[in-house]
Amino acid sequence: MLLPHSSSASATATTRGLALAAPPPPPPTARPRRARLLPPRARAETHAAGVGADRAAEVLLQSGLRRESLPRHVAVVMDGNSRWARERGLTPADGHKAGGRNLERVVALSRAWGIRALTAFAEVDYMMGLSEWLIGDNIDKLSRQGIRLQVIGDAAKMPASLRSAAAQADEATRHNSQLHVMLAICYSGRWDMVQACRELAREAQANRLSPDDIDESVIAGKLATSAAGEFSCPDLVIRTSGEMRLSNFLLWQSAYSELFFTGKMWPDFGEAEVGGGLARAIADPGDGDGDGDGGIPQLPPQPRECRPWLARMMPCAGFLTNNSTVYAPDATCCDGFGSMFTLDTVTCLCHVVDGDIGKLLPAPMSRMRMVELFSVCGHAGRVDLLAAACSLSWAIS
Repeated sequence: MLLPHSSSASATATTRGLALAAPPPPPPTARPRRARLLPPRARAETHAAGVGADRAAEVLLQSGLRRESLPRHVAVVMDGNSRWARERGLTPADGHKAGGRNLERVVALSRAWGIRALTAFAEVDYMMGLSEWLIGDNIDKLSRQGIRLQVIGDAAKMPASLRSAAAQADEATRHNSQLHVMLAICYSGRWDMVQACRELAREAQANRLSPDDIDESVIAGKLATSAAGEFSCPDLVIRTSGEMRLSNFLLWQSAYSELFFTGKMWPDFGEAEVGGGLARAIADPGDGDGDGDGGIPQLPPQPRECRPWLARMMPCAGFLTNNSTVYAPDATCCDGFGSMFTLDTVTCLCHVVDGDIGKLLPAPMSRMRMVELFSVCGHAGRVDLLAAACSLSWAIS
């Protein structure tokens, strides 16, 4: 698995124009030349990594992105490798290999675009196999390429061979600064916070730290991603395959991250998808389009108490007992809602409805009907969403 080579020069975004003289009598015309966003050395090195520099530049341009607007730390939950393989009649191992090749492309693009940190997270078995292969075959290459590779996670749960390879990779690449790649193996956000607390407790017990001195920055300095320094917290978290949850990944670090969920499987989340995802997250942070291929929707200011609008929408709840698959609200549903809810502003809240909230609703309700339900709720808001679901469930049960 190849990774991009080192380049001491940072890639800067420039656009050149080439004037092409037309024969008289027509005046000369200008035609823009393909933008060169990378210096020659970086272009050659990125091409060697399996992603042509011209292609990297094109993706950036086609996505309407500028290097200076890109996130500095991107975290990815690489989900969907097995499903991708199953849909094609392939083995899970084939899916994991395809996912590994895509990680190579994403690393190359991140390096070419000047992203400073990339954290990759996936199912344990996949990450273990990928990491031993990647680390074992690429330590020397990483050292030459300016990429730091670090494995983060609970070392006690890793096999000895992986712990040894990870330590070797960290030692060989720790001084590289072009891109910091962190592979999250046997990692969970809760484990991360627990190990940080234990370390702080040991320091306090040894009188090296006063409890009064513990603040957010002190805790952050003990987390697994702290080696990334100022880039330890992701600006953007991407999850593929349609799942819309963090799954215990970077819980502390992602407190203020933009979240981008896509229905694409990880092996299909290629160059164009990476660029498009970054562009949408940057242009419309938190904005989703309701098709499972965007971020969590932002909602207008929310009422502090949900029960008034719940009482008003009770006449609309009858659709839960019918067999329709698509529910079209009528004017009676909007009566009295004012600016909170109109036929023109119905917003599907399926992005914020997942996991445990389904348990609060009547048992026979399908996911589709759950989505319909929250389509009716519309702009009522996310504050007290769980309480609203409980109330509505009780009212119609």
